[in-house]
Amino acid sequence: MSKRIAVLAALAFAAACGAPQTPPEAAAPVAARAAQALTIENARVRAPAGGQTITAGFLTVRGGPEANRLLAASSPNAESIEIHTVREEGGMMQMIKVDALEVPAGGALDLQPGGNHLMLFGYVAPADGAATPVTLTFEKAGAVDAMLALDTTAAPGGHGGGH
Repeated sequence: MSKRIAVLAALAFAAACGAPQTPPEAAAPVAARAAQALTIENARVRAPAGGQTITAGFLTVRGGPEANRLLAASSPNAESIEIHTVREEGGMMQMIKVDALEVPAGGALDLQPGGNHLMLFGYVAPADGAATPVTLTFEKAGAVDAMLALDTTAAPGGHGGGH
């Protein structure tokens, strides 16, 4: 019993001497508020060309009262998802993988053909044409779930227009 008390006392002393820690229960409401401040609109994934497993996803993220950053995306229907942007280099449009995209405070981040977009690799569309679940990870809001509607109206293909 005295060993337990000594260990608990040592842990309490170490915690008191260390840097202040935010308890998980205090941090969770901040992330929840940030997630609630974001809205996802017009989320869709382009139907891949016959036999292809690479396609592009598009959506609009409306920001809340403070800036945020889209850091990652994942889906059970894709082996991996990268965040891409498009830039002109040497007179040619180049698709470039980026680590994050800014969501301005009170503004919008548009992921659209020919610009910023999600690149889905190893993508398998739901057999029934249902929407594809995706988890978007934001710097402040954490994980935000969305559904990408299967867009069969656009020309099939893996890339946003222009690259």
